[in-house]
Amino acid sequence: MAWERSMGKPGNKNNIIKLLQESRNKQTAEEIADCLGIQRNTASAILNELARDGIVRKEKTRPVMFSYIENDSTFSDDPFASFIGADKSLKETVEKCKLSAIYLKRDMPILLFGPSGAGKSLLAEYIYKYAKYIHTIPEDAPFVVLNCADYANNKELLSSVLFGYKKGAFTGAHRDTRGLIEEADNGYLFLDEVHRLSPEGQEKLFHYMDKGVVSRVGDNGHNIELNVRLIFATTEGKESMLDTFLRRIPVEVTLPPFHERTLEERYQLIIYMIHQETFVMECSFLVSSNVINRLLTFQGKGNIGSLRNILKLSCTKAYNEAEGKKGPVPLKLRHLSDTQKFMTGTGSVPYVNQDVEISSEKESVQYIFTTEQIHVYFPAETIVTAVYEYLEKKISKVRFRKIIYDEINHMIDDVIYQEMDPFIQNLYNQAVNNILVYLQDNYGLKYNGVMEMVFVKILYALNNQSDKPDDSQYEIIVRKLQPVMYRYYKMGLIFTEMIHQTMDYESSPWFVRLFAMLYFYSMAKEDGDYTNAIIVSHGPATASSIASTVNRVFETYIFEAFDMAYDTPKSEIVSRIKKYLKNTNTSKGLLIFVDMGSLLSISRDLKDDIEGDLGIVNNITTEMALEAGERILRHEDLQSIMDNILSHHVTKKSYVPSRQKPKAIVLCCITGLGTAVKMKTLLKECLEGIELEVVETPFPDLQRDGSQCDVFRKYNVQFVVTTSKLEAEDYTAIHLNELIDKRGEEVIYATVGKYFDKEKVQKFIENIVRSFTMRNLIGQLTILNPDKILDDVEKALTRLEILEGENYPIDLKKMLYIHICVMVERLILEKGQLSESNPTQSLKCRESFVKNLKESFSVLEAQYNVSINDMEIHMIYSLIKNV
Repeated sequence: MAWERSMGKPGNKNNIIKLLQESRNKQTAEEIADCLGIQRNTASAILNELARDGIVRKEKTRPVMFSYIENDSTFSDDPFASFIGADKSLKETVEKCKLSAIYLKRDMPILLFGPSGAGKSLLAEYIYKYAKYIHTIPEDAPFVVLNCADYANNKELLSSVLFGYKKGAFTGAHRDTRGLIEEADNGYLFLDEVHRLSPEGQEKLFHYMDKGVVSRVGDNGHNIELNVRLIFATTEGKESMLDTFLRRIPVEVTLPPFHERTLEERYQLIIYMIHQETFVMECSFLVSSNVINRLLTFQGKGNIGSLRNILKLSCTKAYNEAEGKKGPVPLKLRHLSDTQKFMTGTGSVPYVNQDVEISSEKESVQYIFTTEQIHVYFPAETIVTAVYEYLEKKISKVRFRKIIYDEINHMIDDVIYQEMDPFIQNLYNQAVNNILVYLQDNYGLKYNGVMEMVFVKILYALNNQSDKPDDSQYEIIVRKLQPVMYRYYKMGLIFTEMIHQTMDYESSPWFVRLFAMLYFYSMAKEDGDYTNAIIVSHGPATASSIASTVNRVFETYIFEAFDMAYDTPKSEIVSRIKKYLKNTNTSKGLLIFVDMGSLLSISRDLKDDIEGDLGIVNNITTEMALEAGERILRHEDLQSIMDNILSHHVTKKSYVPSRQKPKAIVLCCITGLGTAVKMKTLLKECLEGIELEVVETPFPDLQRDGSQCDVFRKYNVQFVVTTSKLEAEDYTAIHLNELIDKRGEEVIYATVGKYFDKEKVQKFIENIVRSFTMRNLIGQLTILNPDKILDDVEKALTRLEILEGENYPIDLKKMLYIHICVMVERLILEKGQLSESNPTQSLKCRESFVKNLKESFSVLEAQYNVSINDMEIHMIYSLIKNV
């Protein structure tokens, strides 16, 4: 019978491993088959499986030779040391599994829950190995596997397979036959898909769990006493099994799907599975970063099992393509082409920016067997003492800065030379690099490679060391330092939020924030005891653009930016500035640049919130801000700075006669908060060989003035792309969603097509279709993981549709996805700097809609630790109303 043949396979596998371990010589499949008295093809199949699992080495000689791979003595003997996630996300799961194995008697069965392919069968094998390791079962104890799903349609056959049968029990029962549970005596029986076991079978099993005896089918009068440990697994919930059965299982664990594992563990699993293929193919692989980034976002059915099959196929294709060439085999994105049906999306996130070489050498994946420990010591007592002495004015700012500098650098010296696995280091490098570049571009941080390495090793150490610091004590220090070190507090906050969002990083957030702000403070070019300066300007990113330019030029965080929508009332501007002032030392004065003369009057509202002098200058330009920044760094007083700026920056003019207007595509966004600016970059990248400008213009201006809008005077507008409904009589306007369908193609050919070659226009259209996919758009417009944020937004919008009793059209939903994703990023990065809710002035929508939206978006608020204010609600309402 088929089940009798398969039943012996676990024993054959163990016998082959034992034979190779004891002989320590290379042997052929035929020699092993002869020695063990099994078929050659059976031995060959098992040996190839062991080679894929990295247990034996396969050498393509004539004939093919096999040998056992000895474990490195530096690795832990504990089998779970090689189980990825055992010391991280699956730590509690593994501890429960160990407790089940440690129990000295058989009656500590364990039930494994989890979706198909999550690793339940592998975990069961590790439990068995661990039990042998701690000697609760003999070294030669059997490990017998039965998948109940194989016999789900034949309850009688399943019972006979599991419990055995007596001669004559049924037609064809010609002799007494042992069941699998007897074969597993003194070892383990693993029942996979146990929910497919019939109620009768479950009753016989819990009878065994109670009494320790079983009876064969047709022999109820004779009980057989056994000592078998049980492991059960199911892809279903408890409702599919009898309560009486479940009550006899004291240990339950759940394995998460692949996409819910930590980023680091997903990375390790991918590298490990490719490493296994290096033994099978007997070659090394140079894996493209695009392949790894794509697989890190894998959410297909089958989880790790499906991912393993994808990699087997892809590695085989890459090997065949490169056969005969020297060096590592390139594994490219094209080798995944036939497996895209397993992927939930075609986008990827740039977690890794370097190709990775993976060979069969053990050290290349050493972290799989043992986790390197980087220990980080933070001089908390010294820092706390210095903070309180500084706040109580017992030490000078110079002395305080010297203490911080010395302690932070001692800490860096300690951690920078500690070793970590190069694969994982590559993973952390990309995320940290992106954040430091962002801080450099927007806050004047002077970024270097040492800074990147310090953060990589600190973050890795915190994520892996077992003795986590008490994070609450660091929150107290951060709160104390916030008013006197606000600029660096803000940079530390942004660093922490971005590393959490890009890597799902959760370890010791207050420690990370404190270290970041103190590190940035200690590395600052100047002391930082300057006149405070802010820029307030209407329009998308106008103030931020000027501020980031000045901060970047002087490599110092000089200006804080406040971007305002065009219709923002003065009271809201004052409110935002007052929030900023609560956490800012203004004893050296405050300089405010504004873009409109009407804002000069805000001095009356702010004068009582400022310790030093207050100066406000209108008609801000980048040139003015650069001069002000230079004078601030020279520690000039506020009055002198203002006098010099006003004397040097009088109104000038330059008149140029009319010229042919440049051709342009115009982008406009109803929110006025940066989406159009970001889409501009994406659209410009699609213009290969086509000389077209891409410009943005405020939606209210275009809606109010139409073709009389200023942008039409400056440019020969080909067409307008908008994120909301726009009535256009004398110019061509298309919705963003139409850009990638037939309507967009027709518009492009009818406008741009009149001036450029057909091939170039067609290439332009193809680039748009490729670049403007939903996930790619979100990936370009935000720093967030597009797969994760899109899933979260989808849930919120679905809930809103239910509460509103609406079924929003697909075009509207696409625009809402884009807008809400950008909104969440904005709320994260500008936390604490947004306008307060002001229903009387900014919110003009149904009360029921406000209530429904807040309820629907509560999950987003909790997930990303943000608060969606009335202004944001109003903009979402406007989008829905105008589409």
